[in-house]
Amino acid sequence: MVSLTPDKMASQESVRLTAQARTGSFAHGGAHIDSWYAATADTELRFTEFVGSDRVDVCVIGGGLTGLATALELTERGARVAVLEANRVAWGASGRNGGHICSFTPCRSAPYLRDFGKEGAARVFAMTREGQERIVQRAERYGIDCDLRRGYYHACEGKHQMQDARELQREFASYGYTETQMLEGNEESCTVVNSPRYIGGLLETEGGHMHPLKYCQGMARAIVAQGGKIYEDTLVLGWERTGAEKGKAASPYQIYCAKGDLVADQLVVACNAYQNFKHPILNREILPVGSFVVATESLGKEGAESILPRDLSVATNRNLGEYYRRTSDHRVLFGARANYSGKENIRNSDTIVAKMMVNLLPSLEGVKIDYAWGGLLAITARRAFRVGRLGTGAYYAHGYSGSGVLLTQVAAHAMAQEIDGAQNDSLATGRAGQGSDFALLEKVRAWQFPGGRMWRKPMLVLAGRVMQLQDLRK
Repeated sequence: MVSLTPDKMASQESVRLTAQARTGSFAHGGAHIDSWYAATADTELRFTEFVGSDRVDVCVIGGGLTGLATALELTERGARVAVLEANRVAWGASGRNGGHICSFTPCRSAPYLRDFGKEGAARVFAMTREGQERIVQRAERYGIDCDLRRGYYHACEGKHQMQDARELQREFASYGYTETQMLEGNEESCTVVNSPRYIGGLLETEGGHMHPLKYCQGMARAIVAQGGKIYEDTLVLGWERTGAEKGKAASPYQIYCAKGDLVADQLVVACNAYQNFKHPILNREILPVGSFVVATESLGKEGAESILPRDLSVATNRNLGEYYRRTSDHRVLFGARANYSGKENIRNSDTIVAKMMVNLLPSLEGVKIDYAWGGLLAITARRAFRVGRLGTGAYYAHGYSGSGVLLTQVAAHAMAQEIDGAQNDSLATGRAGQGSDFALLEKVRAWQFPGGRMWRKPMLVLAGRVMQLQDLRK
């Protein structure tokens, strides 16, 4: 794989939608897909389309977890912010994911140790711990009823997975996180999840799960209450740097929308797998993959507790592991990454995922599936999420590789800190300091997926098959 360095990917002064998006095949103006989340969230919450013109400090493109968290932190710091969303708030993976709040990055610490050593890796781990607390504090501060629960279980089917779980526990301890426990044997494992398949696992007090769409809607309300602006059904056609304004050392950005233009000093692109802009960084660092979720009929309180006695997140401890949890109305919500071809929908995905669910939780045999849905998430070649710059005063974050509920909040905080430093700097250079969290995360080396435009997806499908074979070694 090729490492992408800033000199290999120079910033672009003018960025436009891809040809596919311009012809109308890119979805915009769409309602939420039919999911358990959409059925149980606020269906009346709507924001108007952007029409005309406006001038703000920061424009955020993308109304998902990353964009909303960034905008909320900036409005808390007094910035004038506008969020532009092509569909509805949290329309993409932010409102469709499994709702799991992971404890660390999916790549663990290896890439960070290689890129900037133990001290830097320890800081990234600390960021993820802080991100978990930030979710809790934000829900409490703004009264966001998002069914937040704490606790995470890495369930193991065999000795090799148990060995990996023990290594993960030691890795956590090396960063000062010792609130974990190894469960040994099926009997102990069944105190968390009633499955004959597991021989133990790693139990954490941190991590957990929530209703991500409700969380996003709560952040959106808070943004507006603090003077920020949110626009839905607003397709961004592109942006470019304009001439420097009087008293400004840096040129503002002109953001072109279908029915108007917006000018902003700073720009944040937070689209993840659903971005369609012609920019080398946004296109080469990530690859969209499909993920699919089902929700059973309500099992009643006793029925749900008989399967998951403790109301926490569970994930099978392997490369392509399943993930599941209870819901507030006593269903089992079960998901799996089942498609590396980049398709948002695949034939019989509900049947495929339901079969995987019954394989792990045989007591759910014959239980009705009330909801089934899918969507795209973005992965990186190293499974390390990315934050960086698209130019002076232009930022981006993406590639959470399946851990977006937590890592979006980490990325958003780092970007908000950096932008706030730039806003308060008379030179508006876009850099708050080399010692910032953003500056550290920006140093993570990006790898381009091999194969070029023609062979990239087939090669990823092959890589997925390899991981499936590796997972057979339990």
